[in-house]
Amino acid sequence: MRTVNVLGILALALAATVAGCSDDDDDGSGPPTPDFTADLAASKEVSPPVPITSGATGSTTFTQNGSSMSFTITVAGLSSTPSAAHIHGPADAATNASVIVPLALTAPATSGTIATGTFTAADIVPASGLTFDAVVALMQSGNAYVNVHTADHPAGEIRGQVEAEP
Repeated sequence: MRTVNVLGILALALAATVAGCSDDDDDGSGPPTPDFTADLAASKEVSPPVPITSGATGSTTFTQNGSSMSFTITVAGLSSTPSAAHIHGPADAATNASVIVPLALTAPATSGTIATGTFTAADIVPASGLTFDAVVALMQSGNAYVNVHTADHPAGEIRGQVEAEP
């Protein structure tokens, strides 16, 4: 009888633990919920060498999958075709920093989704000296930003700090 009670208690504890868990990334109702986002705008560029008057905007979403990070960049109203996109850091919203992760363009256009992909530790710029976990920590702390560079604005046309989603 004692064995049955212990097994019953363990089963109840397991059921309570599972019921208390939530997996926002895969509830079966749609795409995974992003872990990080960046709202991009021309007005967020810091000290651009050429004044940016395009009014371009965009967004980037990041979803961590263990030791990889998937991303999507969508833009609207770029003045010219994008030439590159990167994560830069460490930097706050008022500071420029070096590239730490290149984000490969998949469909260069002035509006629409211009990049989708995944990065891992192997994609981090070696000179940054950062590990994958260190890049994630920069993203969590708001000390990384996404910059989309264009032919008209090679130093960057739109930018936005990476923020952790609640």
